Amino acid sequence: MFQGINEYMTFQQILSFPRDYEWPNSIGTLSKSFMLELLKQDADQRLGTRSYDDMKHHDFFVGPLEDGTIEWGRMHTIDPPPQAQRRVLSEPKYDGANPTWMLEDIKEDMDNAKDAEAMSLGGLHRASSEGMMTEQSDGGRGTVGASATMDEVLAGNWNGFLYPGERVVIAGLVGKKNRAWVTRKRYLLVIEGGKEPRFLYIDPNQLTVKGDIKYHPSMKVELKTADRWTLEIPGRTFLWMCLDDVPAKDWVDAVLNVINVDHRSR
Repeated sequence: MFQGINEYMTFQQILSFPRDYEWPNSIGTLSKSFMLELLKQDADQRLGTRSYDDMKHHDFFVGPLEDGTIEWGRMHTIDPPPQAQRRVLSEPKYDGANPTWMLEDIKEDMDNAKDAEAMSLGGLHRASSEGMMTEQSDGGRGTVGASATMDEVLAGNWNGFLYPGERVVIAGLVGKKNRAWVTRKRYLLVIEGGKEPRFLYIDPNQLTVKGDIKYHPSMKVELKTADRWTLEIPGRTFLWMCLDDVPAKDWVDAVLNVINVDHRSR
């Protein structure tokens, strides 16, 4: 039922259903009504949640029949109707459906669990970003000391996350989709001034670095909607959703400005 031109568009169909869904002409009124009842976002309101009898008495099963009955006990002996032809999609290349993305998000889940456990024990805990930061190719400079107070962040002071000479081009609160298409809130920083631009995302509650996306010459950025955009590197596409007053176009323009510089000549 949900089948876009790639995995990303398929998930967009699911997330926006039924608002933007284009029903095929072959779907009749009763079929549409039945599917809408089954696919309600509120699980408690879905048809069949309370009882299978609710589904059995839907007009989809009753209306078209002359006597208004179906022998449910004999359903397993009846030949099913022909199945609609299903379009076969090519294997997604940059939709995030790869083992590397899955492992990274599993590690992020584990880090979040450890952070939460440490916070529950009392005291301010700033989890180490070791392993989540991408080491820079500048003589082993390694990871930046990820440290800032909430007051500094709210004042737009990101210096605790920067190397000397770097500056933040744009920063804001975004939603980051993980492998299960769950949106996590993150501060995202687009940074320039070093050997290469960096793209840092930070847990907004604990102010710990969750990832440092390394620049790549083939990096691409694309505007999807007014509040959604993607950043593509080889093997992975990051989908971002704007959660504050910074529109997606501003993010795209800022990223284009920093990645279009010839960093190889530096």
